[in-house]
Amino acid sequence: MDFGNAIILNPRNADAYINRGTEYLILGQYEPAIQDFDRALAINPQDAVTYVNRGTVYVTMVETERAMEDFDQAISIDPSLGVAYANRALVLAFDGLEEEGRADLEQAIALGVDRETLAADFELNLLHR
Repeated sequence: MDFGNAIILNPRNADAYINRGTEYLILGQYEPAIQDFDRALAINPQDAVTYVNRGTVYVTMVETERAMEDFDQAISIDPSLGVAYANRALVLAFDGLEEEGRADLEQAIALGVDRETLAADFELNLLHR
Protein backbone atom coordinates (compact mmCIF):
# COMPACT_ATOMS: atom_id res chain seq x y z
CA MET A 1 0.00 0.00 0.00
CA ASP A 2 1.12 3.52 -0.66
CA PHE A 3 1.22 5.01 2.83
CA GLY A 4 1.83 8.48 1.44
CA ASN A 5 -1.57 8.39 -0.27
CA ALA A 6 -3.20 7.04 2.89
CA ILE A 7 -1.73 9.97 4.79
CA ILE A 8 -2.98 12.45 2.20
CA LEU A 9 -6.47 10.96 2.48
CA ASN A 10 -6.37 10.98 6.29
CA PRO A 11 -3.52 12.94 7.89
CA ARG A 12 -4.68 11.72 11.34
CA ASN A 13 -4.04 8.07 10.42
CA ALA A 14 -1.32 7.12 12.91
CA ASP A 15 -1.01 3.62 11.46
CA ALA A 16 -0.07 5.00 8.05
CA TYR A 17 2.75 7.03 9.63
CA ILE A 18 3.89 4.00 11.64
CA ASN A 19 3.92 1.74 8.59
CA ARG A 20 5.73 4.30 6.44
CA GLY A 21 8.20 4.94 9.26
CA THR A 22 8.89 1.21 9.43
CA GLU A 23 9.52 1.14 5.69
CA TYR A 24 11.94 4.04 6.03
CA LEU A 25 13.75 2.19 8.82
CA ILE A 26 14.10 -0.92 6.67
CA LEU A 27 15.46 1.22 3.83
CA GLY A 28 18.00 2.86 6.16
CA GLN A 29 16.32 6.27 5.91
CA TYR A 30 16.45 7.11 9.60
CA GLU A 31 15.47 10.77 9.71
CA PRO A 32 12.22 10.27 7.75
CA ALA A 33 11.48 7.24 9.93
CA ILE A 34 11.84 9.33 13.07
CA GLN A 35 9.67 12.07 11.58
CA ASP A 36 6.90 9.59 10.82
CA PHE A 37 7.09 8.02 14.28
CA ASP A 38 7.00 11.55 15.75
CA ARG A 39 3.83 12.29 13.76
CA ALA A 40 2.22 9.03 14.87
CA LEU A 41 3.04 9.83 18.50
CA ALA A 42 1.59 13.32 18.12
CA ILE A 43 -1.66 11.64 17.11
CA ASN A 44 -1.48 8.88 19.73
CA PRO A 45 1.04 9.67 22.48
CA GLN A 46 0.05 6.52 24.42
CA ASP A 47 1.23 4.08 21.73
CA ALA A 48 4.01 2.20 23.51
CA VAL A 49 4.96 0.17 20.43
CA THR A 50 5.65 3.34 18.45
CA TYR A 51 8.06 4.48 21.16
CA VAL A 52 9.82 1.12 20.77
CA ASN A 53 9.92 1.60 17.00
CA ARG A 54 11.39 5.07 17.27
CA GLY A 55 13.83 3.86 19.93
CA THR A 56 14.97 1.17 17.52
CA VAL A 57 15.79 3.86 14.96
CA TYR A 58 17.80 5.73 17.58
CA VAL A 59 19.69 2.52 18.43
CA THR A 60 20.54 2.10 14.76
CA MET A 61 21.79 5.69 14.71
CA VAL A 62 23.82 5.00 17.91
CA GLU A 63 21.84 7.62 19.81
CA THR A 64 21.51 5.44 22.87
CA GLU A 65 20.35 8.16 25.25
CA ARG A 66 17.38 8.98 23.04
CA ALA A 67 16.69 5.27 22.55
CA MET A 68 16.64 4.75 26.31
CA GLU A 69 14.17 7.60 26.73
CA ASP A 70 11.83 5.95 24.23
CA PHE A 71 12.16 2.48 25.77
CA ASP A 72 11.58 3.95 29.23
CA GLN A 73 8.48 5.75 27.95
CA ALA A 74 7.17 2.58 26.32
CA ILE A 75 7.59 0.68 29.59
CA SER A 76 5.88 3.42 31.58
CA ILE A 77 2.90 3.23 29.21
CA ASP A 78 2.79 -0.57 29.00
CA PRO A 79 4.86 -2.43 31.62
CA SER A 80 3.89 -5.75 30.00
CA LEU A 81 5.61 -4.92 26.69
CA GLY A 82 8.49 -7.39 26.69
CA VAL A 83 10.14 -6.06 23.55
CA ALA A 84 10.68 -2.71 25.28
CA TYR A 85 12.61 -4.43 28.08
CA ALA A 86 14.54 -6.50 25.52
CA ASN A 87 15.60 -3.45 23.53
CA ARG A 88 16.46 -1.51 26.67
CA ALA A 89 18.60 -4.48 27.81
CA LEU A 90 20.58 -4.32 24.59
CA VAL A 91 21.20 -0.59 24.97
CA LEU A 92 22.25 -1.02 28.58
CA ALA A 93 24.67 -3.77 27.56
CA PHE A 94 26.03 -1.58 24.77
CA ASP A 95 26.58 1.20 27.31
CA GLY A 96 28.49 -1.18 29.60
CA LEU A 97 25.70 -1.63 32.15
CA GLU A 98 25.54 -5.41 31.92
CA GLU A 99 23.84 -6.06 35.27
CA GLU A 100 21.02 -3.62 34.56
CA GLY A 101 20.75 -5.09 31.08
CA ARG A 102 20.50 -8.61 32.47
CA ALA A 103 17.64 -7.53 34.76
CA ASP A 104 15.73 -6.16 31.76
CA LEU A 105 16.59 -9.28 29.78
CA GLU A 106 15.09 -11.46 32.50
CA GLN A 107 11.98 -9.26 32.58
CA ALA A 108 11.62 -9.57 28.80
CA ILE A 109 11.87 -13.36 29.07
CA ALA A 110 9.31 -13.40 31.89
CA LEU A 111 6.98 -11.46 29.59
CA GLY A 112 7.34 -14.06 26.84
CA VAL A 113 10.07 -12.74 24.57
CA ASP A 114 11.99 -15.64 23.00
CA ARG A 115 14.89 -16.50 25.31
CA GLU A 116 17.33 -17.87 22.74
CA THR A 117 16.99 -14.92 20.40
CA LEU A 118 17.43 -12.49 23.27
CA ALA A 119 20.47 -14.25 24.65
CA ALA A 120 22.16 -14.31 21.26
CA ASP A 121 21.40 -10.62 20.64
CA PHE A 122 22.51 -9.68 24.14
CA GLU A 123 25.84 -11.50 23.87
CA LEU A 124 26.43 -10.14 20.37
CA ASN A 125 25.85 -6.62 21.66
CA LEU A 126 28.36 -7.18 24.46
CA LEU A 127 30.96 -8.33 21.93
CA HIS A 128 30.56 -5.19 19.82
CA ARG A 129 30.89 -2.67 22.63
